[in-house]
Amino acid sequence: MKLSERLDLAAKILEDIGGQSAMAATVREAAAALEAAREDAWQPIETAPRAELEDIIASDGQTVFAVQWFDGQWVNSFSDIVHPTHWRPIPAPPSIDQSRGKGVQGEAWQPIETAPQDGTAVIGFWSGSRGAVGIVNGTNYGITAFNPESGEWYDASEADNEEVWWRPDFWRPLPDPPRIVPDAGQGGGE
Repeated sequence: MKLSERLDLAAKILEDIGGQSAMAATVREAAAALEAAREDAWQPIETAPRAELEDIIASDGQTVFAVQWFDGQWVNSFSDIVHPTHWRPIPAPPSIDQSRGKGVQGEAWQPIETAPQDGTAVIGFWSGSRGAVGIVNGTNYGITAFNPESGEWYDASEADNEEVWWRPDFWRPLPDPPRIVPDAGQGGGE
Protein backbone atom coordinates (compact mmCIF):
# COMPACT_ATOMS: atom_id res chain seq x y z
CA MET A 1 0.00 0.00 0.00
CA LYS A 2 1.37 3.44 -1.00
CA LEU A 3 2.05 6.01 1.70
CA SER A 4 -0.64 8.26 0.24
CA GLU A 5 -3.15 5.39 0.48
CA ARG A 6 -2.15 4.78 4.10
CA LEU A 7 -2.60 8.46 4.91
CA ASP A 8 -6.00 8.47 3.20
CA LEU A 9 -7.01 5.45 5.29
CA ALA A 10 -5.80 7.26 8.42
CA ALA A 11 -7.94 10.27 7.46
CA LYS A 12 -11.00 8.03 7.08
CA ILE A 13 -10.35 6.49 10.50
CA LEU A 14 -10.03 9.96 12.06
CA GLU A 15 -13.40 10.93 10.59
CA ASP A 16 -14.99 7.69 11.79
CA ILE A 17 -13.79 7.96 15.40
CA GLY A 18 -15.37 11.17 16.43
CA GLY A 19 -15.69 13.64 13.63
CA GLN A 20 -12.05 14.64 13.45
CA SER A 21 -12.69 16.22 10.04
CA ALA A 22 -10.19 19.08 10.45
CA MET A 23 -7.39 16.66 11.33
CA ALA A 24 -8.50 14.31 8.54
CA ALA A 25 -8.33 17.20 6.07
CA THR A 26 -4.77 17.97 7.24
CA VAL A 27 -3.78 14.33 6.77
CA ARG A 28 -5.28 14.32 3.26
CA GLU A 29 -3.42 17.55 2.38
CA ALA A 30 -0.18 15.94 3.61
CA ALA A 31 -0.87 12.86 1.47
CA ALA A 32 -1.48 15.01 -1.62
CA ALA A 33 1.71 17.01 -0.98
CA LEU A 34 3.75 13.82 -0.56
CA GLU A 35 2.36 12.34 -3.77
CA ALA A 36 3.08 15.57 -5.69
CA ALA A 37 6.64 15.70 -4.31
CA ARG A 38 7.17 12.06 -5.24
CA GLU A 39 6.12 12.75 -8.84
CA ASP A 40 8.59 15.64 -9.08
CA ALA A 41 11.62 13.83 -7.66
CA TRP A 42 13.90 11.14 -9.03
CA GLN A 43 14.06 8.07 -6.82
CA PRO A 44 16.55 5.17 -6.77
CA ILE A 45 15.52 2.43 -9.20
CA GLU A 46 15.48 -0.07 -6.33
CA THR A 47 12.31 1.65 -5.05
CA ALA A 48 10.46 1.44 -8.39
CA PRO A 49 7.28 -0.65 -8.69
CA ARG A 50 7.94 -3.96 -10.33
CA ALA A 51 4.45 -4.61 -11.63
CA GLU A 52 4.79 -6.27 -15.03
CA LEU A 53 3.98 -3.98 -17.94
CA GLU A 54 3.58 -0.81 -15.84
CA ASP A 55 5.52 1.99 -17.50
CA ILE A 56 7.62 4.44 -15.52
CA ILE A 57 10.03 7.18 -16.52
CA ALA A 58 13.62 6.14 -15.87
CA SER A 59 17.13 7.43 -16.34
CA ASP A 60 20.65 6.09 -16.37
CA GLY A 61 21.94 9.51 -15.33
CA GLN A 62 22.40 10.69 -18.92
CA THR A 63 19.23 9.80 -20.81
CA VAL A 64 15.55 9.82 -19.84
CA PHE A 65 13.39 7.00 -21.21
CA ALA A 66 10.24 4.98 -20.53
CA VAL A 67 10.71 1.47 -19.14
CA GLN A 68 8.72 -1.35 -17.62
CA TRP A 69 9.55 -4.38 -15.51
CA PHE A 70 9.20 -7.49 -17.63
CA ASP A 71 10.37 -11.02 -16.99
CA GLY A 72 12.59 -9.95 -14.09
CA GLN A 73 14.36 -7.04 -15.80
CA TRP A 74 13.87 -3.46 -16.99
CA VAL A 75 13.08 -3.13 -20.70
CA ASN A 76 12.41 -0.16 -22.98
CA SER A 77 9.66 0.14 -25.58
CA PHE A 78 11.66 -2.08 -27.97
CA SER A 79 12.03 -4.80 -25.31
CA ASP A 80 15.75 -4.06 -25.04
CA ILE A 81 17.17 -4.66 -21.58
CA VAL A 82 18.19 -1.36 -19.99
CA HIS A 83 19.90 -0.50 -16.70
CA PRO A 84 18.32 2.60 -15.20
CA THR A 85 19.61 4.05 -11.94
CA HIS A 86 16.59 6.25 -11.11
CA TRP A 87 12.88 6.44 -11.79
CA ARG A 88 9.78 8.60 -11.37
CA PRO A 89 6.11 7.93 -12.10
CA ILE A 90 4.59 8.83 -15.43
CA PRO A 91 2.54 11.99 -14.82
CA ALA A 92 -1.19 11.61 -14.41
CA PRO A 93 -3.02 12.03 -17.72
CA PRO A 94 -4.55 15.39 -18.56
CA SER A 95 -8.15 15.97 -17.64
CA ILE A 96 -9.95 15.91 -20.94
CA ASP A 97 -12.93 18.16 -21.59
CA GLN A 98 -14.88 15.51 -23.49
CA SER A 99 -17.08 18.05 -25.23
CA ARG A 100 -14.10 19.83 -26.80
CA GLY A 101 -11.32 17.21 -26.69
CA LYS A 102 -9.05 19.74 -24.98
CA GLY A 103 -6.92 19.52 -21.86
CA VAL A 104 -8.03 21.52 -18.86
CA GLN A 105 -6.16 24.83 -18.40
CA GLY A 106 -3.52 25.03 -15.70
CA GLU A 107 -2.13 21.51 -16.10
CA ALA A 108 1.44 20.67 -17.07
CA TRP A 109 0.08 18.86 -20.15
CA GLN A 110 -0.15 21.15 -23.15
CA PRO A 111 -1.93 20.79 -26.52
CA ILE A 112 0.34 19.07 -29.06
CA GLU A 113 0.16 22.13 -31.32
CA THR A 114 2.43 23.92 -28.82
CA ALA A 115 5.10 21.15 -28.74
CA PRO A 116 8.62 21.70 -30.06
CA GLN A 117 8.88 20.87 -33.75
CA ASP A 118 12.68 20.53 -33.85
CA GLY A 119 13.19 16.89 -32.85
CA THR A 120 13.18 17.56 -29.09
CA ALA A 121 11.97 14.48 -27.20
CA VAL A 122 8.87 14.99 -25.05
CA ILE A 123 6.38 12.83 -23.16
CA GLY A 124 3.43 12.35 -25.50
CA PHE A 125 -0.12 11.43 -24.50
CA TRP A 126 -2.65 9.90 -26.87
CA SER A 127 -6.25 10.00 -25.72
CA GLY A 128 -8.39 7.10 -26.81
CA SER A 129 -7.25 3.75 -28.12
CA ARG A 130 -4.67 4.08 -30.88
CA GLY A 131 -2.56 0.97 -30.70
CA ALA A 132 -0.25 -0.72 -28.26
CA VAL A 133 2.33 2.04 -27.85
CA GLY A 134 3.21 2.78 -24.23
CA ILE A 135 -0.15 1.81 -22.82
CA VAL A 136 -0.30 2.58 -19.10
CA ASN A 137 -3.50 1.68 -17.29
CA GLY A 138 -5.48 1.95 -20.53
CA THR A 139 -3.88 5.28 -21.48
CA ASN A 140 -1.32 5.83 -24.21
CA TYR A 141 2.00 7.46 -23.30
CA GLY A 142 5.39 7.53 -24.88
CA ILE A 143 8.66 9.35 -25.30
CA THR A 144 8.18 10.94 -28.70
CA ALA A 145 9.61 13.64 -30.96
CA PHE A 146 8.51 15.43 -34.11
CA ASN A 147 10.60 14.91 -37.24
CA PRO A 148 10.48 18.21 -39.15
CA GLU A 149 11.66 16.50 -42.37
CA SER A 150 8.91 13.87 -42.49
CA GLY A 151 6.28 15.84 -40.56
CA GLU A 152 5.61 12.77 -38.37
CA TRP A 153 5.83 11.97 -34.66
CA TYR A 154 8.09 9.03 -33.84
CA ASP A 155 9.30 6.91 -30.93
CA ALA A 156 12.21 8.86 -29.44
CA SER A 157 13.14 6.35 -26.75
CA GLU A 158 16.16 5.29 -28.84
CA ALA A 159 18.35 7.79 -30.65
CA ASP A 160 18.48 5.98 -34.01
CA ASN A 161 14.81 4.99 -34.19
CA GLU A 162 12.26 6.82 -36.29
CA GLU A 163 9.33 4.41 -36.10
CA VAL A 164 6.27 6.53 -36.84
CA TRP A 165 3.73 6.83 -34.05
CA TRP A 166 0.28 8.25 -33.82
CA ARG A 167 0.15 12.00 -33.42
CA PRO A 168 -0.07 12.75 -29.68
CA ASP A 169 -2.90 14.93 -28.40
CA PHE A 170 -0.91 16.40 -25.50
CA TRP A 171 2.71 16.73 -24.47
CA ARG A 172 4.89 17.78 -21.57
CA PRO A 173 8.65 18.22 -21.34
CA LEU A 174 10.88 15.34 -20.34
CA PRO A 175 12.38 15.88 -16.91
CA ASP A 176 16.11 16.49 -16.75
CA PRO A 177 18.08 13.36 -15.84
CA PRO A 178 18.97 13.09 -12.16
CA ARG A 179 22.28 14.52 -11.07
CA ILE A 180 24.34 11.55 -10.00
CA VAL A 181 27.28 12.30 -7.77
CA PRO A 182 29.80 9.43 -7.78
CA ASP A 183 30.75 7.93 -4.44
CA ALA A 184 34.18 8.99 -3.19
CA GLY A 185 35.27 5.34 -3.27
CA GLN A 186 34.57 4.98 -7.01
CA GLY A 187 37.72 6.75 -8.07
CA GLY A 188 37.86 9.25 -10.92
CA GLY A 189 39.10 12.12 -8.79
CA GLU A 190 42.77 11.32 -8.63
